[in-house]
Order: sequence, then structure tokens, then C-alpha cells
Amino acid sequence: MNLIYKFKKLINNRILRTPGVTFLKKTSSLKKKKQHINFWINRAKSNENFNNFFFQSAELDKASTIRFSSNKNFLVGEEIFSSLANNGLIIIENALPSCEVEKIISYLNDLKNIKKKFNWLANISSSTRNNETLLNLGIPDIKNFPILKNYSDQFTKKIYGKIVLPSVQFHHLKLLNYIEKDKIRGETYLHSDRFLPHFKIFYTPFNIGVGDAPLKFCLGSHKINEKYLAFFENAVHFDETDIDCKKIMENKKIEIVTTLPNTLYLCFTNGIHSRSSFLNPNSERYMVFLQYVEGFNKLDYLLN
Repeated sequence: MNLIYKFKKLINNRILRTPGVTFLKKTSSLKKKKQHINFWINRAKSNENFNNFFFQSAELDKASTIRFSSNKNFLVGEEIFSSLANNGLIIIENALPSCEVEKIISYLNDLKNIKKKFNWLANISSSTRNNETLLNLGIPDIKNFPILKNYSDQFTKKIYGKIVLPSVQFHHLKLLNYIEKDKIRGETYLHSDRFLPHFKIFYTPFNIGVGDAPLKFCLGSHKINEKYLAFFENAVHFDETDIDCKKIMENKKIEIVTTLPNTLYLCFTNGIHSRSSFLNPNSERYMVFLQYVEGFNKLDYLLN
């Protein structure tokens, strides 16, 4: 199982992964940048499901509510999809049944203590950064969490037009008596991950407070229009320091996603987002991440 997983990961990362901004950073030719962006954006436009979420203008009267509670069947209703299309961010509280919450917490505790009691798809990795943070990362099988998988299936079916299996990561991050003082590119600067339609699902069984590096998202910044395309054509850092990024963010609200326990949230990370800084020097954060740049890749755009 581990060898098959590693082989698929290698092929996806090196060949098939959804295009990001690497090519745009490497070339100085505006003509080549525009050709690259236009080719892939035109492929995205051929997917009818993307139209409502990414290419239609937001309906301002539907752009207010982003926080919802789960229903007894854990189904995602049209009100949630409508809010997601307009805002690029939705939050579902009481997202999972208690039995699945407890199972996820058990996995996260196994990850924290590196007990390896569970059958992870790859070995748990542990890394430090400048003696400031310690990150343990584990990759479980999504099938072990049926309601979480059901959310993923519902969202991918609606957004991509088909069910797409996510790449799943469990994180335990601990600060080593450290407070972030300086911004970090790609993390605490507001930025975009890629110019093509893209989203991530986040889940936490615990509180995330303002000092625990909550997600920040510029509501409505995921919409692909002239300002959006100009940003990617002209950007240097692909973040808030680029003048065209400021134009995208103009008159838009920055939402800070603090959470109650058992909260799931989804954001379109082609939009402008970041994590906040850690303010608690001994903060610990337990997170589940679901991503789709491997499951929905270049072939899906080219063969659509």
C-alpha cells in the first residue's frame, strides 16, 4: 500500500499536478504568461460546473451568511453552495457525528505522540523549523472517516462535476516557546495558491482562537475576471504586496476563521488568503486538510 501510494504521489507531483504559479515566476515574458494563463483558463471554462462558482459575478444579496450548522443527515444544501459561490468560503459547525470526531481525535493523538497505533498510508513525518515549530504530519485513508468523505464527495461533485478523492493530511503543529513577529511569504502574507479553480477543505475537532493562526480569506476574491487575470499576469510575489492584488481586495471583507470544536470549512484558495500569525508562544494546533490538486489534475482539464 505504501509503495503504491508513493508512486502515485511521485507521478502527480512531477507530471500531472494542477498548474500553480511556478511557471509564472520563472518567465519574464508577459506574452508567455498570458498564453499560459489563457490556455488553462479556457480549459477551466469548458467545465460547466466551474461557471457558477468562479466565472459568474457574485450576487451581493446572497453574499452575507458564511456560517452554517450541519443537518441530521450531514447533507450540503443549496444555501451553502450559493454562499460558497458568492463568498469563496463557507463554515459548517457541528460538522461530524461524535463517534467520528472521537476517531479523528484518536488519530491526531497518535500523530502527536507518534505511537503508530493506526494504519497510516505513509510513515508519520516530523520536522522542525528554526527551532521555532514542531510539525508532525500523517496521511490516513479517507475511507476511515465516512462522514468527512461524504462532505468531500458532495463538494467535489458540485464543484468539479464528479466525485474526486482528496489528498488527506493530519497535522499536529506545536510552537516551541515562539511568537511570530515577521510575516512569511506563502503563509502569513495574503496570497493565492494558483490561478486555476482550486479549493481546500479544513477540519478541526478543537477551538481555533485568534492567537492560533486562524485562516484569513478575502471574501469574493476567487472570482476570475479582468482584475484577477491582471494580478497573475503582472505579479511578482503573488501576494498582497503586488499592486494588482490590492485591486482585487479593494472594498472586500477579510474574514478571520476562528472556530468552535468540530468545525469544517472550505475555501477557494485560488482566492486571496493566508493564515494569521501565531500569538500564543506555546500554541498547539490540530488540523485535517483535504486537497484536490492531485485528484483533479491536468488530465481532467485537458480531457474535459
